[in-house]
Amino acid sequence: MAIEGDVLAVKDKLAPSANALLDAAARVLAKRSAIDVSLNDISQESGLNSALVKYYFGSKDGLLLALFSRDSAKAVAEMNHLVAAPMSPEAKIRIHISGAINTYVRTPYLNRLFHYLIDGGNEAVASSISQQFGRPILDAQRAILAEGARIGLFLRLDAEMLYFSLTGACDFIFSSAGAIPALTEEPGITDPLRKRYIAHVTDVFMTALLVPPAG
Repeated sequence: MAIEGDVLAVKDKLAPSANALLDAAARVLAKRSAIDVSLNDISQESGLNSALVKYYFGSKDGLLLALFSRDSAKAVAEMNHLVAAPMSPEAKIRIHISGAINTYVRTPYLNRLFHYLIDGGNEAVASSISQQFGRPILDAQRAILAEGARIGLFLRLDAEMLYFSLTGACDFIFSSAGAIPALTEEPGITDPLRKRYIAHVTDVFMTALLVPPAG
């Protein structure tokens, strides 16, 4: 993976055509189950010359990094806001699970992009995006768990293992979207299926987290 310049140098205000390229890449990736978008795909979806990708982002991978940085920043900001909210740790975890699944509904490519960039062979990119996305989410979860354990609401679970298992649970249904018609009565990830999945994942993890009632 060759990404020119600062690996996370994404400007706060991009030119309209640069934003149009990011939006086009997001739409193409949302329709697929792999990171196989081409410059031609992006050009056709955006109606812009593919040469603009190199002009604004240096390369296709530079564009994908910019897209990840843009969309992951939203998820991290929402998580930080949740940690600071005046509500119980249980309510925060429930909202977090729902929010994580809904994030993957809006941006089903986000976790795939994360792994694509992490595994791309560029150590600077891998380290930077881990610090930008993975670490803040893990730290926020750890803060909520510690608050719940302190007041006797939560069991003392391994925050790092919870991060991996919860992220995997929230994302897996989207990485397996092609199998849904064969495994369920739904034609795909419909709104009823999304709600069922949120309820199921929430029940599973709250059962593991909450201190059992006395007796």
